[in-house]
Amino acid sequence: MSELQTKQEKPTAILSRALTSKDSDLRSILPSTISPEQFRTIVMTAVAGDADLMLVAGTQEGRQSIILSAVSCARDGLIPDKKEAAFVVFNTQNKKTKTWNKLAQYMPMVRGLQKTMRNSGEVTKISTAVVYDKDHFEHRMGDEESLVHLPAPLDAERGTVIGAYAIISLKNGEKIREVLRLEDINKIKGASKTSKFGPWVDWFDEMARKSALRRAYKSAPSSADVDQIIESDNAQYKTEGLVDFSQHQLTPAIEKPKKPEPKLVDMSAEEIPSFDEPTELAWSFTDWNGEVIECGTEDELEQAVIKAIQDAPDRQTGYAMLENLKSPDTFGAYEQAWPQDEEATA
Repeated sequence: MSELQTKQEKPTAILSRALTSKDSDLRSILPSTISPEQFRTIVMTAVAGDADLMLVAGTQEGRQSIILSAVSCARDGLIPDKKEAAFVVFNTQNKKTKTWNKLAQYMPMVRGLQKTMRNSGEVTKISTAVVYDKDHFEHRMGDEESLVHLPAPLDAERGTVIGAYAIISLKNGEKIREVLRLEDINKIKGASKTSKFGPWVDWFDEMARKSALRRAYKSAPSSADVDQIIESDNAQYKTEGLVDFSQHQLTPAIEKPKKPEPKLVDMSAEEIPSFDEPTELAWSFTDWNGEVIECGTEDELEQAVIKAIQDAPDRQTGYAMLENLKSPDTFGAYEQAWPQDEEATA
């Protein structure tokens, strides 16, 4: 195809052709229930129905971001229908040219997260909801924890949002409950690159429910598929305001250490030496001053990373500490300690 023909061709036609060239890759990662052709139709419908995505599709770099977002979405077993997942547009700086461009980024939604959790085999039921000040809401803690939510009557105003919650029921009968106050939700929102536009503005209830579900999942049995979606969702939270679309395969910032090798004991000795084997593997990282910080749980690790970010002597060191564990809370701590001058806008 000549350069003139390419310039005259509609951006959506170029994008569709580029997606078609990825059919073999998509077929290998999509669920068996959806074909590459069906997935491509959903992607093109999402682009055609969004003015910002149409602008993104108008540039080569923008189309590449849509393709990479689509592949990431398919890899996670979701479809970008604004129910399971969605494409969000960011002003993104090119690290080489220092220019700002509108690029797309895939974001899992609460239904996609719910579907993947159910498919893990450990979860039997998931409930998420937003609580308004006119609702009746009770959360009882202690040995007999319970949660009661009675929404206001359908013919009455529900008022303003005051919180959100998630309940995960496991196949062993256990129920995991997580309740977020409005201040907790706003803290998570503030760490997102879309805090002032996009999903947090257009779909606040959806994002609040997803935030509660993500927090509840921390106490649920781990699933590789769910962990992968959580990692994809982490991309919406701020780093340096830059997105490198040349490396769209995200990897965890830390790994659990291996269990120590058992110690050998000389049974012929008169006194058998004693040793304490750890009952729980530790999470650890090296602080900015070279000190190794050991933690017993991921929550303890998160708090230690937040403290390291806050105590860091400069922005670069603070970001290095953030790399140890990326979560809404650590991103929020980083942005609060080292506010950026530049701000992403729609």
